Amino acid sequence: MFFSIEWMAYRKMFAEAIISFIIMSAVSFGTSAIFIFGFGIPFITGRLIGNIFRLMAGFLGNLLYRKKAVRVLRAAKSDSDAERLNYLEQKGGVSVIGVIVCIVIEIAYVILMSL
Repeated sequence: MFFSIEWMAYRKMFAEAIISFIIMSAVSFGTSAIFIFGFGIPFITGRLIGNIFRLMAGFLGNLLYRKKAVRVLRAAKSDSDAERLNYLEQKGGVSVIGVIVCIVIEIAYVILMSL
């Protein structure tokens, strides 16, 4: 739940991580803009929406990962044994570089939002 976007990047679920980051950024930016311009929506609402999203990502993370694994296995079904093994090694596993890139992007986002 607390590291949902980073976990998605670690599990090579890059599309899901990007979509989650965009949603979280939009909620954060939208709530900040609403709060700054005084449209009557309190800051706590943005925190609540963000935490609900992270909670949902925590509950649904394994389901999303399973769907990705099934999709990868189906794509590798028609290949020969050597090609299938190579494809699965490439698509499966984890990505430490993905996590590092994700953290760098998040730090850059926080710095840009604080300017």
